[in-house]
Amino acid sequence: MEEVADGVPLVRMVSQPPQRPGDPWIFHGTAEDALVPSTCIPARPGDLPSDEFAALAFIRTHMSRGTEALPEEFAKHDGIDSVGRARQLFEAVAELAQEKGCGTCPSAHLCTRVDEAR
Repeated sequence: MEEVADGVPLVRMVSQPPQRPGDPWIFHGTAEDALVPSTCIPARPGDLPSDEFAALAFIRTHMSRGTEALPEEFAKHDGIDSVGRARQLFEAVAELAQEKGCGTCPSAHLCTRVDEAR
């Protein structure tokens, strides 16, 4: 998280963490971001409370990888802090987690849209 001049926090969305030591972080909206496969999420950050949006993104990312999103793993993130809270958040976004993101998404909700359409 960075802080802008007027004291308002700015959150930079990470598209991809470093894959190997020495690799850069790739941030959403950068030129490198266009090369990173994206996961379709049927909501925008302002559509849901931030913790629910994070849970939805966590679940959908696991779906795109073919892995199971575990509340025990999500509970380790800052601000979640308990498996019970993680389960509540998973339940709150359960319907959205199952929605197909867009017409161009193949199986597992991996998005193939070009950058302008995201």
